[in-house]
Amino acid sequence: MTRFLQSALVTIFFLTMMFFLFRDHVIPEWSRGEGIEIDQRVLSDSWVNQDDYYEIKLGGLKLGSMHVIAEEEAPEGDGYIVGMNAQITTFLRARITSIARMNRRLEMEYARVRLNLAGAGQEPLSAEELSEGDLPPGVWEVAAHIESRTLRIRLRRDDAVQYRELPLERSVTMSDSVAPVLKGNMLTKGKVYTLDIYEPITGGRGEVQVTYVDDKFEMIDDEPMFLRKVLMKLHNVTNVLWVDNLGYVWRREIPLVMPGGSGGATTDSAATLVMQRLEPSVALPKYPELFYIPEVPAYDADEFTGESSGEIFGGLSAFGMLTQSLMERMD
Repeated sequence: MTRFLQSALVTIFFLTMMFFLFRDHVIPEWSRGEGIEIDQRVLSDSWVNQDDYYEIKLGGLKLGSMHVIAEEEAPEGDGYIVGMNAQITTFLRARITSIARMNRRLEMEYARVRLNLAGAGQEPLSAEELSEGDLPPGVWEVAAHIESRTLRIRLRRDDAVQYRELPLERSVTMSDSVAPVLKGNMLTKGKVYTLDIYEPITGGRGEVQVTYVDDKFEMIDDEPMFLRKVLMKLHNVTNVLWVDNLGYVWRREIPLVMPGGSGGATTDSAATLVMQRLEPSVALPKYPELFYIPEVPAYDADEFTGESSGEIFGGLSAFGMLTQSLMERMD
């Protein structure tokens, strides 16, 4: 039972990180009266230059913390980089790093995620040890490469490797389309806004409803801060965003099990995942190991084709069931 709970916790944490890495797959149009159109350049400008730290809790239980960056490549580059360094610090110890590259249209070209699950009484690898050089022993790696409308995935652990190929209906874009609207103070309290999203891998569609419902002052780092409460509802799932005057999301409340009401679970609910933003001046002394973000790997398309061999996720039961289900869908 303990083994299953441990692997389930890793799975939830891993999926949450991946969700925030790829959380919106299209650049939508917002409707407000005659409508608000988000220009591609405005979206890109609002999306880059992110350098954020978060603490992650499940109800009152602290799961871990993470550092996320999104930035333009060096002057000679023609795209964007998004990276993450996350750690689980409960009774289970783990480290996750990811890095991805996008073109100027915010379309993903390739990405890599590595997961190190420490054994009993052990500490996970540092972010540098996990990310640099060859794949360390016992580490899980998922790498993806997109060419035209084809997504190629390579999964590795030790000597085992699996290859998958999946056709895409549309490009995968990594954009936070809410950002320009929040930062532009375009929302009116009590008014419902909508945006259409399209998920290119599964072909799923949906309408997200966004509503600015309330505001309050909250003490953050011993200073009062004015925050706006914004609800984002997709189908029957409602996430809560607490946004400051500059449009930065200071806290995300994500219900894992929806309650009977429509307002979402409360922050201290055992069924709510909470991501609390930290100022770098607070986060770095507290979590110095989060500072490192991996370098972008130099991938070649030929690295994503070959003969599959070995078992990748046999030692992580919940993760194994999840990936097996995904692979069956892809096949």
